[in-house]
Amino acid sequence: MGIETGMVLKLKLVMKGKNLEEFMIQAASECQNELAQKLSTFEPYSLFHIWRGFLLHVEEYINLGYELQGNDKNIVLNTQIEFSSLFGANSLNNACDIVLQNFGKKIADRFLATTLMISCLFKSYSYHDIHVEPYPDNVKNAICYLQSRRLHYQTMLRLIPLYAKGEKTIDIKDVMNEFQYYVDTCMVNVTTAYQRIVQARCVKDFEAIVCKEGLRFNRDYSQLEGFYLNPIRLSIIDLISYKCITAPSVCVKKTPKLYSIEELKSMISNDAIYYEKYKLGENSVYKSMIALLDDITPYFKDDYSIEIGASDFQQICNKHQDIKLYVDVKNYTDALNTIIPFQKCGNIYYSNNFALLRYAEDVVLSILNRSKKYQIDAGFIFEEKVTEVVEKYGFKRNRSLKRIARREFDVVCVKENCIYNFQCKNNYFDVTDIVFSNISKTCKKNKSLESYYIKELKKEINREHLLKEKIGLSRIKHFIISRFPIYTDNPQIINFNQLEQALSKIK
Repeated sequence: MGIETGMVLKLKLVMKGKNLEEFMIQAASECQNELAQKLSTFEPYSLFHIWRGFLLHVEEYINLGYELQGNDKNIVLNTQIEFSSLFGANSLNNACDIVLQNFGKKIADRFLATTLMISCLFKSYSYHDIHVEPYPDNVKNAICYLQSRRLHYQTMLRLIPLYAKGEKTIDIKDVMNEFQYYVDTCMVNVTTAYQRIVQARCVKDFEAIVCKEGLRFNRDYSQLEGFYLNPIRLSIIDLISYKCITAPSVCVKKTPKLYSIEELKSMISNDAIYYEKYKLGENSVYKSMIALLDDITPYFKDDYSIEIGASDFQQICNKHQDIKLYVDVKNYTDALNTIIPFQKCGNIYYSNNFALLRYAEDVVLSILNRSKKYQIDAGFIFEEKVTEVVEKYGFKRNRSLKRIARREFDVVCVKENCIYNFQCKNNYFDVTDIVFSNISKTCKKNKSLESYYIKELKKEINREHLLKEKIGLSRIKHFIISRFPIYTDNPQIINFNQLEQALSKIK
């Protein structure tokens, strides 16, 4: 991140404001053009299906980290995959044997192939001094690496029919060596560029230093939380963790699969149980989604891939007009932003288990976000999540101080004879829809939220005497904790996904 010393600043070119924004716009455009040029030499139909096979490799690899248990899980996750260590003490052969015993030969073969692809790729990256994060030196970190690129892989599949016009073909074993560099340097950088443009407009002292590794920014921003997922107001995990609901009994799998149609249906239908309090099961769009899963079950070619002919697909769309199953992708932005589950290649519409689950969960959350009760409950649980984090860093919460003189406070703590007043804000901010055409809209929303949070901080200062008198301490500090990450340089406004980092620096 940022380099602070005056000496370095004199030696490096510093970019900020309009200059930085123009540079990032050009960089994003060049990255898209470079990727389009790369894809243009390939035959679209064969590459599309090779990439679909690669997606299965990736999804299975990621899921191994969740499906394996006990000592088997530890052995596999700790397997070293740097090329020189493949057959050392934590042998890849041992890991493959475990996957074979648990899930069968096909999955074990794909696990081996994916591990070797990653190992060869990073031997090449090391030789050319290319650095990426997270660095996949073992299976656990390789899973994190693939997870962090997961949506870019889905985007690539949508781009192939759009950009591929040539005759070149490729074998699946060469996919990462041929394309991963473009995922890491083009696709990741396009997303980063748009985020940095918003940051340049919203944060006054935001700047970048040009050095041999590229640009180094003086402020960080991440929209993601654990497992490289976007934040949501109130997840099923939160509902269970904070004892708001009891989880339905989980059926034990009878077959050694990492994916199954039955499990997909169960996960989505269980949402109605988890979110029964918010009457999700009564919603017509949710009901249509459940019915859709039954209608497309015959079109699963296995438990992961779905293929539907044009005529049948049209009939399904006509039956489920309240949910959108296909969108015509016209450019990179369309491919990056859409979560519509099906895409067309030739005269067939394709999807997969993960794309359907992602789409269904987005439909569920869009329904829930309109529920006032859901929003209120999400706010209370968010306060508990904040409490859990701050107490980990030695802040003692006083739960008796929720209301003083008819004034409400969220999370009031004491640490080293100082009062810490954390106000928890669950205001929704769409962190996913940051593309060039929406930058102005995103900046306007961001500035509006930041102004609101600053006003809230002033309100807390005006009533801080209530806390001082009640607790009997004279020192007090106020902070806003934002559930959805915004762009700001105000040290009193902390994004929840950076709360631990911020608390470690508070003195």
